[in-house]
Amino acid sequence: MKILDLAKLGHTNVFAFKKRSFMTVVVIGILFGVLFTFLFSFYGLEKFLLSYASQATNGSVITANSICVSWEDNSCTPDDMLPKIADLISNYGGEIEGVRYFYQLPEEHPILLSSQKTINSFSSLPAKVTESLNIPRSKEDSTDSSALHIITPFSKAQELSEIRLNKTQTNEKILENTEKIQSSTLGKVFINKPSVSALFVSGIYPNWPDSFSLSKKVDTFNILDLVLSQVYNSDDSEVYLTNVSNSQEIEQHVEPINGSGDIIVRFNDLNQAYAYYSYANCNFAETQCDRGLSVRELFSNQLNIKQTFSSFRRLFKYISVVIIVIGIIIMVFTLIRLIDQDSQSIALFRSLGASGADIFVIYLFFLLELCALAATFAVFIGIILSIIISIFNNASLAATIATHYLTIPKNPIVLFGINSSCFVLIIIMLTIAPLCLLLSIDHFSNKNIAKRMKQA
Repeated sequence: MKILDLAKLGHTNVFAFKKRSFMTVVVIGILFGVLFTFLFSFYGLEKFLLSYASQATNGSVITANSICVSWEDNSCTPDDMLPKIADLISNYGGEIEGVRYFYQLPEEHPILLSSQKTINSFSSLPAKVTESLNIPRSKEDSTDSSALHIITPFSKAQELSEIRLNKTQTNEKILENTEKIQSSTLGKVFINKPSVSALFVSGIYPNWPDSFSLSKKVDTFNILDLVLSQVYNSDDSEVYLTNVSNSQEIEQHVEPINGSGDIIVRFNDLNQAYAYYSYANCNFAETQCDRGLSVRELFSNQLNIKQTFSSFRRLFKYISVVIIVIGIIIMVFTLIRLIDQDSQSIALFRSLGASGADIFVIYLFFLLELCALAATFAVFIGIILSIIISIFNNASLAATIATHYLTIPKNPIVLFGINSSCFVLIIIMLTIAPLCLLLSIDHFSNKNIAKRMKQA
């Protein structure tokens, strides 16, 4: 018998057992539809977050140090650390931009942000890094030559503006307050009476201490929070001086902290930056490991996003295995049940000269068609649910992006993305067919068929 004829017979079985075929397609489709929903939504969410996280910096900017026992140790200066990590940085494709130095104010003259918050120290960045930052900046310069020109984290800009911002506020209020904080601090001079120095805010960089979770209350659940609750902004909260070397008057107000500093490295490729980040953190293994390296990402959280979604993908693999096993069990029992009901047809095919291989091929095409229909249904479910999730979370995501990246999305947010895992899952669904046949191959033997016909 020709393959095409056998395929037609397999297709006929789909309609001959339409009720059971329909139920199998629906159940398998729903099971795998859940997986496709996670794949589409969370891969789309990862791309969405990375697109905003990468806006502040040209590439990925990190501090790359060798861990020191104490900053008092002479071997802990940036100049001493540089030879230890220069070759390693180069091997991972990084480029050393310079050193971030630290300065302190006299203890008797702290700068007050509010009644409870003060600034006692500053940092300075290499000019190449400062100039490349794509952050909200003041359009005008300060006329006060003695003012400390600073780039401040958003969390400290909130203190300067005295505008309260928290997650329990409505999404509209969060967007409104985010804009107010920027407009009331950028380009403004803040006079601190206890201090001898005034502050001129020349720029604000993204830094908000809360996680990216969308739930406004502890007892509420949002499916995206499975990942977003583990995503945080960079833990960098330094206030950066941009004119520390431009004025002798300013140099009199701040004192360099001798021997302290961070080596600043830029990676133009995020994957290379993440490879170095993983190496420095021993690939996030639970076993004890100490490579003597310290890494912190500046002005962005691209590496944190990559790590969080990488962990989620590992969890997703375990969930996928469970659902695949359930799908195989359902298909095997469906096939066995159909073979039992179709014993007379199998005997008829045998009497007409069909071999065991022919019977096997007929049911292979039958199962392949069921799997293909189930895969199509699962992809359709995944797309529809991804769109629903996007619509439902649009306002919350916009507010989250505004507070964490200081940018308000202009277009509707669609959390939909495709990667190789989506195609792998479709292939797995199709390979269920031959696997189920192999697991139930003994039901095609002449002995078992004759036995079932006698029992009937």
